[in-house]
Amino acid sequence: MVTPSILDTASPNAREISDLFWLVLGFSVFVMAVVVLFVVAGIIGGIRDRELDKEPPQTHGNLKLEIAWTVIPLIILAILLIPTLDAIYRLDGFAAPDSRPSKSTSSVSSSGERWPMLRRESLPLTSWWCR
Repeated sequence: MVTPSILDTASPNAREISDLFWLVLGFSVFVMAVVVLFVVAGIIGGIRDRELDKEPPQTHGNLKLEIAWTVIPLIILAILLIPTLDAIYRLDGFAAPDSRPSKSTSSVSSSGERWPMLRRESLPLTSWWCR
């Protein structure tokens, strides 16, 4: 028995979404790897340079660092925005090639009941809020 995979694409829409998924996943893995490297380097550097009786130097902000960690994510998001918008516009063309209804239209009707488990008949005990 063959198990279907969500990564097997069977339509142009699915191919477009799959390509976008892999692009975003690649950027995400890259960003995660960079963050992990910085965390590990900080931990190793902190352990190696530690003197037990000495308090580390206290610093207050670093303007260049704060600008960098604001601008770099903006650049990454701008890079990802371009293929995402491109895919959205191309998928819109695939999804609705003709706005006129076809001759073989079908109608679907449905009815539902909200909170059927809270009907008075289905409750074993009568409470003040069921009356």
